[in-house]
Amino acid sequence: MNDGEPPGSASIEAPHQASSMSSSGAVEDYDGDRRLAELVAPPLERARQAGRVAAGVTVDDVALALRMIYGAAATARDGDQRRLDVEQAHAVVTAPWF
Repeated sequence: MNDGEPPGSASIEAPHQASSMSSSGAVEDYDGDRRLAELVAPPLERARQAGRVAAGVTVDDVALALRMIYGAAATARDGDQRRLDVEQAHAVVTAPWF
């Protein structure tokens, strides 16, 4: 506990706060892409083997799809629009591309 903080409170530093940032604002030592790849690669391979995903779909494709869905959610005007936009984006990125 730091002096001046109320009892029971603790300073919690998010991992990105301790990172250095480039002049563009990007976190230089961000490892989210690597961590996402580690999470996505095994189920993506299982989906490929099961014929649920085209053979050419990559982890980068999945990451792009997630960013597209996030973009739809983040820019919606309200909750109802957000729900509709995310549903539509999800339908687009999960449509069969065989």
